[in-house]
Amino acid sequence: MEKEALHSEQYFGDQRDFWWNRDFIELMAKRWRLHEVNMILDVGSGQGHWGMTLYPFFAKNAKLIGVEPEAQWRKIA
Repeated sequence: MEKEALHSEQYFGDQRDFWWNRDFIELMAKRWRLHEVNMILDVGSGQGHWGMTLYPFFAKNAKLIGVEPEAQWRKIA
């Protein structure tokens, strides 16, 4: 019996960072004025990848809350 893949599992890996490199994220963070954001809710946060990637661009001491239904991803995050 084959194990069923978890939601979005096929998208995890280096390919998701191809366009989202550090320079591009920094540019977009400035355009989106993320430095003004002090509260973040990441629904369906998976392994916490995007929250941890974007967190340095939010306001100092910003609060990040991740919500993830899959226990396997919560453990990794």
